[in-house]
Amino acid sequence: RRGDLRSGPRSMEAKLREQLESMPRADHTRRSGLLIQLAELLDDQGREEESEAAFAEAAQVSKEQMAGAARGEASTAADSAVPALARVCSRNTVVPLLFEKREYMSHEQRFCESYEHHVGLGGNKMAILTIRQLPYTTTGFASTVWDSAIVLAKFLERDRSRVSDKRVVELGAGCGLVGIACAWLGCRRVTLTDTPDNLSLLQENVEANVPPFKSRRACVCALTWGDAPPVGVAPADLIVGADLMYVHSSVSALVASLVALSTPSTTVLLAHGRNCRAEPDFVLAASRAGFFVTTLDPAALDEHFSCEDVRVLELRL
Repeated sequence: RRGDLRSGPRSMEAKLREQLESMPRADHTRRSGLLIQLAELLDDQGREEESEAAFAEAAQVSKEQMAGAARGEASTAADSAVPALARVCSRNTVVPLLFEKREYMSHEQRFCESYEHHVGLGGNKMAILTIRQLPYTTTGFASTVWDSAIVLAKFLERDRSRVSDKRVVELGAGCGLVGIACAWLGCRRVTLTDTPDNLSLLQENVEANVPPFKSRRACVCALTWGDAPPVGVAPADLIVGADLMYVHSSVSALVASLVALSTPSTTVLLAHGRNCRAEPDFVLAASRAGFFVTTLDPAALDEHFSCEDVRVLELRL
């Protein structure tokens, strides 16, 4: 009711606390999700100490969940799908990451160990994503987080107006870092796409890093460039992609997908590092398709998460 709007936040707080009071401690997933909602509500009201306490309790509940899993205790499918809830915390409790070029890291770091990525959520909150990677397979290089994905994700965090309440599509999502970051940055919906062979790891990372109360914002589906987009995916407000210009033969299909997903109000942001030998062909094909192609000013990128050989192209019809 309109007359009740001023008491809305307090009413929501009371509702959340009542649900927490009546909920079994062992219901880790729902309990963590409610605690995080409560923490965000308190933070919006400027009640920082109470918000910090709610975040800390959410982390503790999820640590109990993971400890139980390590002991082999039974858990629900929902419980096992959201370990990321334990990684939502105060900025004050985390040492900030520094950008290190991943192409110079060891094979174990690039393909066997999980990649940890911090997403600032505003105020004093951040989410820590844990992105699983896999060694090379016959299906290609979609098993590692590339430098360009980190640069693009951090640029969107810095300029989140490009994401907020937008319908986002990630092309060639691979491990899913950029699309998952968009889910945390307030997009209306993000669809992470890749070829059918690459969906398993992508789906796993989305489930592990997008908690239930944000899950409606993120979905995974197959999209081979040049094919018609799945029903409901187009049009997009924002299209993102990282390291998509490495094969000349894929340029025409990539441009066809961009056209199919775009309207005159769509923004396309494509980041790439040194693996961009098809960029000249892509820029020519995109221009012929009606896109105006520019390169973002390096000064617009996050100063701590950028490097000389990673560029971000912006396209508009």
